[in-house]
Amino acid sequence: MDEDIKEIQRSNLEKIVQNWGYIKRSIRVNDVIDHLIQEGVVPLSEWKILKEKQVLEEKKVEDLLYIIQEQTQNPEAICIFRDALIKSNYDELVSCLNIQCVSKSGKKIGFILLVIITSV
Repeated sequence: MDEDIKEIQRSNLEKIVQNWGYIKRSIRVNDVIDHLIQEGVVPLSEWKILKEKQVLEEKKVEDLLYIIQEQTQNPEAICIFRDALIKSNYDELVSCLNIQCVSKSGKKIGFILLVIITSV
């Protein structure tokens, strides 16, 4: 079971790396940061440094991705990032990344994107 979880984590990290540029161009740090801080993925000290940088948004997103990928002590960091994307309505990006998460019991948790279109 632990090997399966490690493989899922490796695969999730690979998906982040493969979509690095797309992620950088697609999100704003301010849209996802609150959830990442609240869930312990981004320490306040790191956020303060990131927030004060006078750089383009893409560079801030890249720095955020480095912080997330370095969270080896928190194997759920990428899933928490996925949850932040969901909460911020980055549905297309979430669908593209197709990040798989594992519950505490070891069961895979998928993400089903439901879109309801109504006509006026």
